[in-house]
Amino acid sequence: MDLGPVIPPPSTIHDRPPQAQPKHMADADAHTVSNDRDETGWRKFVKYFTPSHNVAMTDFFTTSWFTVTMGTGIVSILLNQFPYKARWLYCLSVIVFVLNFALFMLFVGLSILRFAMWPCTRRITANKPTQALYLSTIPTTMSTLINMMVFVCVPAWGEWVVYTAWGLWMADAVMSLICALWLPFLLIKRTIETPLSGYTALQLFPIIATVVASASAGVVANVIPRPEQALATVIVGYVLWGLGVPSALFIMVVYFQRLAIHKLPPREVIVSCFMPIGPLGMGGFAISKLGNVAMRIFALTKRSIHLLVIWRITSESSCA
Repeated sequence: MDLGPVIPPPSTIHDRPPQAQPKHMADADAHTVSNDRDETGWRKFVKYFTPSHNVAMTDFFTTSWFTVTMGTGIVSILLNQFPYKARWLYCLSVIVFVLNFALFMLFVGLSILRFAMWPCTRRITANKPTQALYLSTIPTTMSTLINMMVFVCVPAWGEWVVYTAWGLWMADAVMSLICALWLPFLLIKRTIETPLSGYTALQLFPIIATVVASASAGVVANVIPRPEQALATVIVGYVLWGLGVPSALFIMVVYFQRLAIHKLPPREVIVSCFMPIGPLGMGGFAISKLGNVAMRIFALTKRSIHLLVIWRITSESSCA
């Protein structure tokens, strides 16, 4: 007689030990839970790259956000230096300056959190040329903040702000030099070849940092009370200008060749066509500002100038 399928009693079903989950499924579930935890709340805001099955996943915050503070800083300087001496323009420039400072500190804090919590992002950012080039926007933003400190804070708070701005400018000059010398080297040492069609004007970012720092040298040297310190600042400003502007001209020659052969870049990076305006316009302002300051400083430091000339002649004769 067929009694049908045998159904075990309920106690047998509940007392049966749970089946062990395969190890790869457990690891996948744990990885999913970990990703869900890392991609929620403020962690998702600060994270940029997370290795997931050997694939880089792009999230919200990148180094390109520092271009926002770079542009905002230039706007505050333009509003402050307008020839129309209107009170509302000055107040508006101060508001934009404070906003730019707050944004810069926010972005710096987010970058520190991202690099500290996900150490792999340091290596990935350095190996990804597009994101590495945007690192030079950090010293460029610092230059705009230093200029506004001289224009706004020095008349209001006195001499101690001058030396604060001078110290920040020294750090900015060092960072600009590192970006101008190190970031192009990253592109050269890459094993993956970049075709000429993939060349964009973003290559000017590391060079613009030195040009803007040279302009800040003229602004800061104009308010330094001691002529010898101002002289050293002007000389370093000329060195930065000499490094930045000729290098920018070389890069623009290659970029013009790329435009002549491969025509306009893709629409995603079409805005980069305006990049050559940066080193040319800021380079003209920097050399004129350094020249105005040098005319006054050189007259006050004739002895220092003579010592520099003697040192140069001695060094050249020893090399010969």
